[in-house]
Amino acid sequence: MGLEMNGLNEAIKALGDISKQIPYTAEKHLRKAGNELKQEAIDATPHGTGRKKAVARLEAKAENAATLSEEKALKKKAKKFGGKDLASGWKGSIKGDWNGEGIRYELKNIRPHYHLIEHGHKMVSHTGKNLGFVQGKHFFEQTFNRYVDSDSFDEAAGNIWDEIIKRWEG
Repeated sequence: MGLEMNGLNEAIKALGDISKQIPYTAEKHLRKAGNELKQEAIDATPHGTGRKKAVARLEAKAENAATLSEEKALKKKAKKFGGKDLASGWKGSIKGDWNGEGIRYELKNIRPHYHLIEHGHKMVSHTGKNLGFVQGKHFFEQTFNRYVDSDSFDEAAGNIWDEIIKRWEG
């Protein structure tokens, strides 16, 4: 007389195969959720926060330059300025690994003036006189909090487990 369990080896093998796929599944859904946050950040970014006016002014000066070398110098300076809008500076990437700290989606804005608009800055004249403080917009902080509190963030986490369960059943 005794108890017998059949199919245990097959279940252990299936669990091993699924456990190898968990990091890829989680990364896929984390990237999807991060890209949704990125799109919301782009939509919330204030428009007209680029350097397009400064670039246009430099290009106009270049057209009226007295010498060819002065024109080239002004065009080079205008190109360096970039004229990029703040909304086009959002970059997202997956960081970390599964052996230590885990993985995370990092979203940042690479424009050099982002932190001034987000957090605020002092206004100073050319002579160094303090003209006051410009309050920050805090648009990304608000967008991030709204996204984390939303159902779409919870849905993204649930999708990871839904896909893992489908693999187990299939």
